[in-house]
This record gives sequence, structure tokens and C-alpha cells, in this order.
Amino acid sequence: MNHKTLPNYVFVEILNYLARAINNRMVQYKLIEKISLVSKEWRFKILPRINFSHVFFYITNNKRIEELQALLNRGVRSAFIRINPRAEMKSVEPLHLKHFQNLKLPKNFNASRVDIIAYFGDTTITTPHIFIKEILDIFKKIDVLDLENYNSTTQNLSPNFFGDIRKLEFTNCCITAQDVNDIIEKTKCISLVLRSTPSYSIITDDSKQYLMDDIYKYCETNKTMESLSVYNFYWRGSFGVGLSLINNNTTLTELNLTNLHGDIPNIKINNNTIKKFYYDNRTSLQFIRRWDSPSALQSINFGLLEEQDIALVGRNFRSLNSVSVCGDTPVDVIIDLIRLNNPFERFHIDTGDNINFKNHNELVNALLQNNKLKYLHFSITLPPDALCAFIKSQHPTIRSLKANIESSTLVQATEVLKYNTTLEKLEFTFEKDSTSERQTIVMDTVIEIIKHNLNLVSLDCLYFDAELQNSQLDQLIQFIDLNPYLIRFSIYKNNKIPKVLQTFLANKLIDF
Repeated sequence: MNHKTLPNYVFVEILNYLARAINNRMVQYKLIEKISLVSKEWRFKILPRINFSHVFFYITNNKRIEELQALLNRGVRSAFIRINPRAEMKSVEPLHLKHFQNLKLPKNFNASRVDIIAYFGDTTITTPHIFIKEILDIFKKIDVLDLENYNSTTQNLSPNFFGDIRKLEFTNCCITAQDVNDIIEKTKCISLVLRSTPSYSIITDDSKQYLMDDIYKYCETNKTMESLSVYNFYWRGSFGVGLSLINNNTTLTELNLTNLHGDIPNIKINNNTIKKFYYDNRTSLQFIRRWDSPSALQSINFGLLEEQDIALVGRNFRSLNSVSVCGDTPVDVIIDLIRLNNPFERFHIDTGDNINFKNHNELVNALLQNNKLKYLHFSITLPPDALCAFIKSQHPTIRSLKANIESSTLVQATEVLKYNTTLEKLEFTFEKDSTSERQTIVMDTVIEIIKHNLNLVSLDCLYFDAELQNSQLDQLIQFIDLNPYLIRFSIYKNNKIPKVLQTFLANKLIDF
């Protein structure tokens, strides 16, 4: 019999899917090890093409740099790096620039993200800005830089500092609004995140009530920025300038704003470039209701949605892919929104436990009339009847369910979960009713689900914090081993998973 060998690009695609799906550090390392040991070709030709951009290195001392070098030597060509000289351990050699200079970086290495905590108060580093600049020059190719706790009044921070990095984030940095505008202008920045920046300690005129408006006004006419996110509760912006930014900027595809104040002008919004928009959940509808033409929005949290808003959503928000509602949004409005059958695939219901589930059958029927949804998330406590009715419906398009439930609800839903053939991802969080006796019952339920439901790709059931009985652990390992598609299995709170289960899951390349 002739066996055809798959071309390398097929293996690369499969392995990249696995790399994206795995978040646990132990499993990531096991995947890297397994790939590098297949053959010399896989180590030197396949592994460098796998994107491990979220493999995380928290560098606080020389030993962590050595660990990074070991992975680079294996063939890893991307990583997420966080550098904190102040967190150095007394038992190891402190972090110095020479440690980074000894790194042997491959020419094609790409740092997907570099976070640098720039507070050096009790370290031996006397010239922080030079230290940081040297690190940036060493890594060379950096997709995103996040600078934390930088004080530009004592450390020089010119736009040239950032080189070719065009995605910048500042966290609690003491820089002026004019500094921010200069950096955007000179770096041709395409993405900017400001967290508590400018910080509270920045010196400014007391009459400057709306400090952030200086940044928003500059961004109105900027032509390079594609994403702007501002999370600042130190300094305000005004609603008027915020609305003007939305109406006048033509390049932003993502805009996230906070802490706007003042009168809201009675003007309409006409913007067909922003795809993702966020404002405080309680008042986001003040923006949404002003949209006067079809928008390009793909993701939105409507906050408290009312019946009067349904027609607007159907008319001007046909591009939505992800939708959230919260507050006291009535269940009837949620049902009407579902029945619109707009092309959004993700739906998050976060209305607290005030929602009336007496008509849960109507909710399930509405879901069955919607053939666009793929991901359903309830941040509310689903009663047993509602959960069982939905799972039993075998919804033809919804593949992922995330919900808050009581442990007794999971037990009652055992049979329908065992034989559901459409859901691939389940994630349950629980009310606090965890006891040793209860955990035994819930674990038996999880084992039954894993044993019978072979369609599951991912199961999160964050309930357990005690040791498993040996018989239960043996059964769990046995039935996970027989499940052909499972790539994630997480059941322990606070990362208390037994070592033997950790090792088993890592060897199977199952995230946990």
C-alpha cells in the first residue's frame, strides 16, 4: 500500500492551530519539544514557521534569559516578553544589560509583544532610559511595546526612542498630552493604548478640565492610527470632542473611550470605518442611538438595550459579529434581538440574575430560529430547566456554550450533555457550593460526560479545589485518553490540578 506524505504547509497549518489553542506554559513547552524531536527537518524548517506569539516569558533575572535562549535554540522564533528589573530575586544574580547583550537572537526572531516596567527605584540600574533603549535595540523586531510607570520628567523620552515600533501602549506613565501627540506623529503609530496615561502626577494647568481632549483633537485628523484605546480615570475628555473624533477621523477601525464628561451635543454619528467601539456599558447607547447610517461595527456592548433600539440595530448594525447586552435588559428584548437573525456569531448575555426565565422555552425557540450564532455566553445563573432545554435542542450552529450554573444544575443536565452532538466547547463557572462530598458527585458527572460525549473539543468546569479519589483520577485519565478531539480540559480552580494529571495532559498536548 502506498502512503502519501502530507506537504509541510499542511503540518504547519495544523501545528499553528494547536499553538494558538494552547495557553498553558507546560503544554506549550511540550509541543515545542515534540516538534523539535520529530526530525532535523521539523526542528529547522517546521518549528520556525510555528507562531508561538503568546509563549510568555517574565524576565526578572539572568536565569529567565537563559530559559529564553534555550527555547530560541530549539527553533522558537516568536515570544511575548515582560521585563521587570525590580522583581529580581535575592537568591539569583540581578538583571543587568549584559544579560540581554549575551542573548543570541536569530535574525528572524520576532517579539510579538514586549512589556517593560520602567520603575527602577531600588535596582542597580542608574540610567533607565538607556537600559530600555538598549533592550529595544537588541530585540529589533517588536510588534507591540507596552511601557509601564515611565516618568518622562526625569527620563528622556523622544519619539526616536521607539524606532520602527508602530504599536505602542503606555501604562501609568508620567508624560504630557503633547508628548503623546508627538509620539503618534513621529512614529507614524498605527495602534495606541493609554492606561492611566497621562498619569495623575503629570503637572498641568488647574484650569485644564478636559486634558484628554488635546489628544482626541489631534487624532481627528491623524491618518496613520487604526486603533485608539483610552482607559484613563485621572483625566477627563468631553463628550463633544469624543463625538467629533468619531465623525471626523477616517482611519480608525477600533476606538475605546472612557471618562467623558460635559454636555452631549445633539448631533448624529456618521462613521463607516470603526469596526470595534467601546464606551462605559451604562452609557454606550448614548453613542449607538446617534448612529444615523449603516455602520461597520463588528463588536459592541450595547449595555441596557430597550425595545425601541431593536429597529435601529436591524437597520444600522448589520456588520456585527459579536454582541453583548447587560444591565436590566428585559428577556423579551433579548428574544427580539435574537430573532433579528443579524449576522453576529457571538452573543453575551450579562443581565445579572434579574432576568425572568419563566419563558425559557421562548428563548430556546428564538435561538433555534437564528442560524448565525456560534458562541453563546450567559454571565447569569442558568436554572436547570433553561440549560437542559437549550442543550436538548441540539442547536445546529451554536458550537460553544459558556454559562454560570449551580453544581446541582450540572448533575441534572448530565444525560443531555452526554448525548449532545452539536456543542464542541463547554465552559461552566459555579456558585459557591463546593464541599468534599459535593465535589465527588460533580466529578462523577464530569467523568460521565467525558466518557460518552466524544464531540467535545474543550471542557472548562472550574469547580474543584480538592484532591481526587484515586479511582476517579484513573477513570478521568482513561476516558480523556479515549476522546479523539479534546484539546482543552480544565476543571481546577487556583491551578491545584494534580501533578499526575498535569503530566498526562501535557503529554497529550491538551491545554489546561
